[in-house]
Formats: sequence, structure tokens, C-alpha cells
Amino acid sequence: MLAVLALVLLLAVEGNTQALVPIFAIGVFIGFALSQIGVVRHWRLERGPG
Repeated sequence: MLAVLALVLLLAVEGNTQALVPIFAIGVFIGFALSQIGVVRHWRLERGPG
């Protein structure tokens, strides 16, 4: 499924991998933001009073 999605993306940008860099950057940002949200959520649930 991942290979098919990669093929569709490459065909959509006509093989220009430079056009895929912004999509990669957005994916990295979203992944980083979600992981940090999880860390903060875990920290708030696990910390004690004071």
C-alpha cells in the first residue's frame, strides 16, 4: 500500500522529487508536534501535586 501511494505521488508530480519536499516537511512537522503533545500529556498525567 505504501509503495502504491509513493507511486501515485511520483506520478502526480511527474517525477519531480523536489516538489515532494514540502509534503515531507509537513509530515515531519506533524509527527514532531504529535509526539510532543503526547509527551506533555504524559507529563501532566504522571506528575504529582506541587
